[in-house]
Amino acid sequence: MIEKMVRRASKGIIEAIAKIFVLFGVSPNTMTVISFLVGMIGAYLIVLRELTLAVFLILLSGLLDGVDGTIARLTGKASKFGAFLDSMLDKILEIAIFVAMFFYDQTLALPVILAISSMMLSSYTNKHIAAFNIGKTDHRPFFYVYSIADRFQRMVIVAAALLLPVFLREILYFYVIVLAVSFFQRMLQSYNILK
Repeated sequence: MIEKMVRRASKGIIEAIAKIFVLFGVSPNTMTVISFLVGMIGAYLIVLRELTLAVFLILLSGLLDGVDGTIARLTGKASKFGAFLDSMLDKILEIAIFVAMFFYDQTLALPVILAISSMMLSSYTNKHIAAFNIGKTDHRPFFYVYSIADRFQRMVIVAAALLLPVFLREILYFYVIVLAVSFFQRMLQSYNILK
């Protein structure tokens, strides 16, 4: 829900950025890859212990992640493959960020493994419902079940962890708890949809 509010608040900014990229002939899928690469550079900077710059690039990647869909709408080039590519690269980037945290501090193996597992499990419940071809909701070109831990909320927690490295372990465990709640929330919603 917070993600929807942020999208509405930043709609003008995202649309303005999208129009600039459209002028240069950037396709939606190219924008998706650009957003991904910016985030991956941010993940690499975590390993180099440049945490403030890493956070900036990861959040910039999140902003650009909203631009590809706007480019698709403005150019009429929306596609199922584009939605698939966007979703897959989002997950790869999130995993890369957690792996980078491990290389930043190798004593974080357990919370990193739990964070990746909880993120994938929460996401999997949503994708598995989609396999039943239930339909779609909101502005998204694919089925989506909202939870308390949408991508925006997850990125805010990750940013907080990196900006407060002294509490990195504790914030990662908090992330796991939030994602566990998200998983059970989606399970309940799934039951109501599929019963």
